Amino acid sequence: MLSLLGGLLFRPRAVIEQVISQPDRDQTSHVNSFVMVLIMINFAFMMVSDELLSKQVIAIGNFKWVLVLLLPPLFFFVQRFLQVLFIRIGMFLFARKHLPADREERRESYKRVKMAYAYTVFPSFVFTLISLPVQSAVMNFFFFTIGLAYTLFLTAHMLRKLFGVSSAVGIFAPLVVQFLFGIVISLILAVFLLAFSVV
Repeated sequence: MLSLLGGLLFRPRAVIEQVISQPDRDQTSHVNSFVMVLIMINFAFMMVSDELLSKQVIAIGNFKWVLVLLLPPLFFFVQRFLQVLFIRIGMFLFARKHLPADREERRESYKRVKMAYAYTVFPSFVFTLISLPVQSAVMNFFFFTIGLAYTLFLTAHMLRKLFGVSSAVGIFAPLVVQFLFGIVISLILAVFLLAFSVV
């Protein structure tokens, strides 16, 4: 398990190719759990070290540790659902000709996208965890950028292997959909806030 996770940092292409070509549900379940633990640690550390966040949750006392246990799994599953959705829409919009013609084969490909999610985001949470004790905005941004670059690289490589798309499509197709989704959500929130402010 540790060699697999280490491989995601030092030989990521080989690990992603193995995950795609030889899917292992038990292994994926372990990686999912490990990533959720990383999210819990990150969330707990931020709750303790961030003064603004600490002031917001201190009123609820020990219930904040219940949130540390409950919110990370929810965050993980929501993020995974959205990532698979963004990839599905992005591939449909920008690489439709690369999608399998057979519906069952296409469904199986997206199952592998879902299965590979934890592997693609693992490095980003590792580098986030490394950056948390560092009291430097520059270093925090540096580690965040490395983690994000790893995740984008792994996602693009996964899509290249699954659908035969270019690296550019693998990177930007989900990002464009995510950007458009963010704009729509922002507009909806702005309309609601404007409506409530008028009332």
